[in-house]
Amino acid sequence: MTARGFTLLEVMVVLVIVAIMASLVVHSLRPDPGRTLQAEAWRMARLAERVKREANLSGEVLAMRWQPDGYRFVQRADDGTWTDLDTDDVFAPRQFPDGIRLSGNGDVLFIPDEDIKPQRWILSYEDAAVEIDLSAVGYAEVKRLQAPAATEGAR
Repeated sequence: MTARGFTLLEVMVVLVIVAIMASLVVHSLRPDPGRTLQAEAWRMARLAERVKREANLSGEVLAMRWQPDGYRFVQRADDGTWTDLDTDDVFAPRQFPDGIRLSGNGDVLFIPDEDIKPQRWILSYEDAAVEIDLSAVGYAEVKRLQAPAATEGAR
């Protein structure tokens, strides 16, 4: 009579393979802060370009306003008051995912058929940062900033 079943070695090999596969799956599912930061920067850059075009096409004065954890778009009424430009999902207020912060040099006015004041915004998360440069004509460029070297002062 022969014994049927698996040897201890075979069971252990299968468990090691399963553990390796599980760790790969968990690692790939974990959100990547750098990728999230880059996606937010691209979204913000494209929306800034789009609101510039919208101001030119509609003839309305529009603005992009932000706080450190997000931004929103507003339009100026004839009486000078500002109201949210949330007529569709594109220009709806946006709040950044937890941990992402925005720094820059103020709100941006988009006046029809006029150049805008060039802007430089920096989105950061932990030790990663991305720079968004908005030109006077409304073109936005996204650049990944290098993290400062930890050993730079130790030379």
